[in-house]
Amino acid sequence: MASPPPAKKSKASHDSSFYLDCTPVVFQVEDTLFRFPRQAIMESSIVFREMLTVPPSPANEGEGTCDENPIVLQDSKDDFTALMDYLHPYIKGHIKEIDQWISILKLAHKYQMDLVFDHAIEQLEDQKDDLEPLQLFVLARDFSEDLETCEEWKNDALYAFITRNYPPSLSEATELGMELSVAIFRVREFCDREGHQLGSITKEEAVESINDMLTKTENEGYWPPSEG
Repeated sequence: MASPPPAKKSKASHDSSFYLDCTPVVFQVEDTLFRFPRQAIMESSIVFREMLTVPPSPANEGEGTCDENPIVLQDSKDDFTALMDYLHPYIKGHIKEIDQWISILKLAHKYQMDLVFDHAIEQLEDQKDDLEPLQLFVLARDFSEDLETCEEWKNDALYAFITRNYPPSLSEATELGMELSVAIFRVREFCDREGHQLGSITKEEAVESINDMLTKTENEGYWPPSEG
């Protein structure tokens, strides 16, 4: 009986977009392990791409390949979960909470994920009215790479501190710093003394007055802004 002819080798080629490397990488963040497709996270992040393409050495042999030898990241578990939610193709559209977008922004900045960072900025811009003034100020201070957006956020935060019904709290003043906090208090004090309604001040006037005050000595005037 004749033996069957040998099987022919397939001449099919790999699709350039959808022949994916599904090799996982394991991270440990706090007390939790995350397992995620290596290719997906490398394509999103300059930092992870460099981290995961470094030739292994005796010190990092097999790191990230299994639960027993994860890559340990010094991040918040909640922040990293939000980032994984964003990168996962079936979950991305479900991110709605503003705190998740703040987490994504923080880690996108840390791990040089430019497209993710830009998307998070856009989402937070759409929801910035729901942010507390201090949250807006801290975001503007910490992520000033997007200069136009962050400058606007900082000005919005300062205007909110001046026009809301109560002054900055002690914890807010600590975060703002002494000089800026004093400037905000003085503008509010002047408005109250002169009988101005806080809400009648425009954002441009308020921000200019604060900036003007920060360049003056204690004995110089601080309202209205200097001219010329």
